[in-house]
Amino acid sequence: MVQNIGKAQSDELPALLEVSRAAISYLLDGLHVSPTPMHRDFELESRVRELAQSWPFGERIRPHIVTALTITETAYHHVSDMNAKVAITVFTALLTCMDDPGKHNSDAVDSIDHYRRLCNGSAMHDPGMLGELNRCLKGMWDLYPPLGANAIFIATLKFMNGTMLENSDESAFSNSSGSRAFVEYQRNLTGISEAYAFFIWDKKSFPDSRVYERAIPDAALAVNYVNDLLSFYKEEAAGEMVNYIHNRAIVMHRSAAQTLCEVADEIIAASARVRSNLLSEDAIDAWDSFEKGYIMFHIGDPRYRLQEILGMEYMIDAY
Repeated sequence: MVQNIGKAQSDELPALLEVSRAAISYLLDGLHVSPTPMHRDFELESRVRELAQSWPFGERIRPHIVTALTITETAYHHVSDMNAKVAITVFTALLTCMDDPGKHNSDAVDSIDHYRRLCNGSAMHDPGMLGELNRCLKGMWDLYPPLGANAIFIATLKFMNGTMLENSDESAFSNSSGSRAFVEYQRNLTGISEAYAFFIWDKKSFPDSRVYERAIPDAALAVNYVNDLLSFYKEEAAGEMVNYIHNRAIVMHRSAAQTLCEVADEIIAASARVRSNLLSEDAIDAWDSFEKGYIMFHIGDPRYRLQEILGMEYMIDAY
């Protein structure tokens, strides 16, 4: 196993590939998921393209629209409301772009002013990404029951807070003095996982949130942990020093390889609990579709570099 947290050297990549491949295979077997090609949604792509052309920041956000379309076309292809699909795509593209560490500008998600402006209403007048995010969030109450729309808004605010915390504390895990509770707290802030869990069950198909609300905690946990496991390869290869797998490994005094296996087991257990807490077959079908699609999102998005491990073609190479 590559123990170095810095950028993986060329002679370390074979070991990194093998550890990542083993963890991914273990997860797929445990969830009974087989990687299969997913189909593009050209109506969705057309709607998003038309919308993005009206944005003054359209060129800056263009690379992130690939990620946003890929997650919607895979994890949320079961969603019957096209307006909800557009909203999920816009939400993802905006937050992914605003969180891009290579773009240090007034749109950055950790801007100290964004939180206040979203809460006091002044964000609606912003001509940039914050204003568009505000409009996207306002529309969630038309697309999701109140519990879900509220949670999506709250998750966005928590994400901004978590990003501020993460960026101000990059060296927090350089030694073993941290705590598991803080690792989980930070991850839950930055994951936006409640939003992506509630996105699964749109109001058009599931107007009564009681059908799925008890499954949300485990669904949100799975959202975060699947992303952590399937992001590990690209983060390690790029030398990204602060991420959940390494942070948890440090404070628990385990190797990254051991931590990957533990996380995979926790995903499998959480998925089983989600299914047992859903109150209709349609809700279970939506979860099963999401679970497979969410894994395929990571495999199909060039951002995660999993073609280097699994050999599958990316879903959308460019936008």
